[in-house]
Amino acid sequence: MLAFLISCAVPFGPSYTIEKQSLKVHFVAHPEAHLEIEAHFELMASGTQPVYAIEIKLPDERSFPAQNLHTSLDGREVSFAPQETFSNPSLGVDSRRIRFDSPWRPKERHTLIVQYAAAPSSGMPSPVHAAGFFAGGNWYPTLVPPKGAFAKLAMEFNKWDLEIHVPESFLVHARGRVRNSKIENGEIALRVQQRVDDIPFIVAGQYREQVVSSPKNQIIFWTLQPLAADAAREAGMQIAYVTAAYERMFGARFDPRNKSKGPATIWIVECPSAGERSIPTGSLNANEPGDRACNISLPDTVLMTSLPSANGVTNKSFHQDVNLALAYLWLGHPAPLNPAPADFVFDGLYVYAAHAVLDEPGAANLRNKFIAAYLAAYDKKLQQQEEQTKTIQPPAASHTSSPIPRRDPPFEKSVLFFLALEDQYGRAHLHRAIARVIYALGEQGYNRNDLRSALESETKQDAAVFFRSWLDEFGIPKNFRARYESNGTPAGDFSKEKP
Repeated sequence: MLAFLISCAVPFGPSYTIEKQSLKVHFVAHPEAHLEIEAHFELMASGTQPVYAIEIKLPDERSFPAQNLHTSLDGREVSFAPQETFSNPSLGVDSRRIRFDSPWRPKERHTLIVQYAAAPSSGMPSPVHAAGFFAGGNWYPTLVPPKGAFAKLAMEFNKWDLEIHVPESFLVHARGRVRNSKIENGEIALRVQQRVDDIPFIVAGQYREQVVSSPKNQIIFWTLQPLAADAAREAGMQIAYVTAAYERMFGARFDPRNKSKGPATIWIVECPSAGERSIPTGSLNANEPGDRACNISLPDTVLMTSLPSANGVTNKSFHQDVNLALAYLWLGHPAPLNPAPADFVFDGLYVYAAHAVLDEPGAANLRNKFIAAYLAAYDKKLQQQEEQTKTIQPPAASHTSSPIPRRDPPFEKSVLFFLALEDQYGRAHLHRAIARVIYALGEQGYNRNDLRSALESETKQDAAVFFRSWLDEFGIPKNFRARYESNGTPAGDFSKEKP
């Protein structure tokens, strides 16, 4: 009986299929800059049981707030069920449910349209600005698979269209293949074909373009003010050098469209709302906040808030930001081991990779100082945490209440963990293991077990004890501390690769 249920082509349960979908994005400049977004879904009830409701996952309100939300089913506006009836907390507060007046019977077809506006929110960094916008990550509505042992959400297509309307003065960069482009009523209208496994994104604005070509890559600068040609060429050559170092260390950049070659083009784009802050990405300096880079992991694009137009593209802070953002482009997207708690192992991977690129052979002293700085930052965070714990739990009450468990500062410990892996297994082995994980699992995401397995395959050694000593036990292992915390000078030269 079980084998019959597994092999049956028609799902048992309240399932439905997306037969066709499309997404339209329209930039409106007045009276206040905002995006009008409209998603179309052609649906069919495809299971053996009726469908009573569907759930829609909306953009994260903190990064891409949806306003003036309207939803229609077969041309008739429908409302969402009250938030308290929503029973899937793992999806967060950005998921809504539509209940039907009458259930969808098997084989019934319906058209769902979701419309909303994305506009700047007061007091928050915004992806939308009068000078342009970017849309990446969880910025568009998606349908959530129905719940139930045999329920299923299927797709009967492998390509869909993203339609973009922006002012004629804008430059546009988007994921996918441009099928059609025309100018009408002072606007550019683009139709860009997406694949089902694509993560769509758009960057558009009133940019000035400078192109710098190198033997392996083409670097395109988009800035709000023109760049001097000499400065752009100098910065482009430096970026080309860094990308070559990433490729030398970690292999060709992860790209789900083409896993065998590095990128032909990398865009360095000034955020249209430059000067605001977006997603923190860490810092190469353990004592500096890591919020300068406006990186949202676009596949071939670095978004910058370090104001390249104002500060220039040759200053140190700009190149540190680009270096760190390139690590995000190169190394894909780690996934948590379990939904909760999140796996902290990869929190510091990008900073580690960016430092490794700068710390190529001959820079052992730089590496030692870097480790000593992160040990000090770890200790500082731990001290702050313990002081906060004392405030929450005064000593007088400690004998009657359970102590609050001590937790490692995750970012600092992750950076140090990757440096310890270098010491234990050698830099070359570690980098090949990272590359192996990225190319095998980069699209789906990866976790600590995937990294350990790849490292064991590279080194032919069991890494379980080492991983447990760093990841399952509190604190920094004593032997690692002893090497580096005394003025940044280790007892031996641990920066060299093992054979």
